[in-house]
Amino acid sequence: MKNIVIKWFIGVGLTVIFTAATASEFSAVTIDPSWDGKNVPKGQQCQRFGGESPMSPQIKISNIPEGTEAIVVKFNDESYRKMNYGGHGKLAMVIEPGATDVLFPAIAGHSYDLPEGVIMISAHKAPHWDKEGAYMPPCSGGKRNKYSVTIEASKVKNLEKKKFKKIQRTKVKLGKY
Repeated sequence: MKNIVIKWFIGVGLTVIFTAATASEFSAVTIDPSWDGKNVPKGQQCQRFGGESPMSPQIKISNIPEGTEAIVVKFNDESYRKMNYGGHGKLAMVIEPGATDVLFPAIAGHSYDLPEGVIMISAHKAPHWDKEGAYMPPCSGGKRNKYSVTIEASKVKNLEKKKFKKIQRTKVKLGKY
């Protein structure tokens, strides 16, 4: 009986610790419900495949770790290695000290015109495939490639040189196209 009671307390204690840890986990979600993580919304693909004024989704970033100075955002095509890990564009936004939640704005596809406060770390890697710019919308031609965005809470190492040091990372599925 004593072992059962001890195991029950340990199980309850671990549940409480696990719940507390995940309740404040660094996380991100898209604001626009049409970016449901399942399918890229119609019209939000690249111009080459009929996208009409494509924009990335706005992203609400929550439970930002203490000491974060910037949010780094990397747009990915997980199905095509050359365009994964920020191949669709790498951007950053310096945030206020102590901020716990921020909204990363929507980014126009095929453009270098960025919202105030957003800087380009590197443009997308395939200007020969479609129009150049800081962000390239999903552009696989409907082959059902998987698109995502990696968000990193970071320290600023050198803003002029666009160098950041990751503190923590999370990822949001954008959907298949």
